[in-house]
Amino acid sequence: MLFLMRHSIAVPADFQTTDDSRCLAARGRLLAAEAGLALAEHLKKSGLQLEYIVTSPLVRTVQTAELVALPLQYDDEIRAMHSLRSEAPSQRGLDELLALGHGVVLAVTHEPIVSAMSGRICGEQEGGFGAGFRPAEIRGFRDNASFWRHQP
Repeated sequence: MLFLMRHSIAVPADFQTTDDSRCLAARGRLLAAEAGLALAEHLKKSGLQLEYIVTSPLVRTVQTAELVALPLQYDDEIRAMHSLRSEAPSQRGLDELLALGHGVVLAVTHEPIVSAMSGRICGEQEGGFGAGFRPAEIRGFRDNASFWRHQP
């Protein structure tokens, strides 16, 4: 079972930071924490235990994952995967996520890769993945279909 999440709201880019080092804005931290609570509630009701949290290596995704991990009581390592960067091919990212096994996985990443992976899971044509994910949005996938969604 796979949960895909777009990172929460980050500070704007400016001349002092690179895109890779942009951190979460105050509102983004709040939304990430709320998303973690929603996912924790869903997993508890479903009797599921999260096995992995993986993220792109960018600061804003790692911070989002750390805040989501707290209410989940996830005490394992958060793994960074370069295949979850926004410019990576979506099929490569999806293949690496699926290689983690049949457990419950949360992947925190970026647009447009998160929407592209979502579309691939649901069998949509490349580029046909609709409006995309909002910041801090999570969608759950099982059996090649979306079954759960948290929208901030």
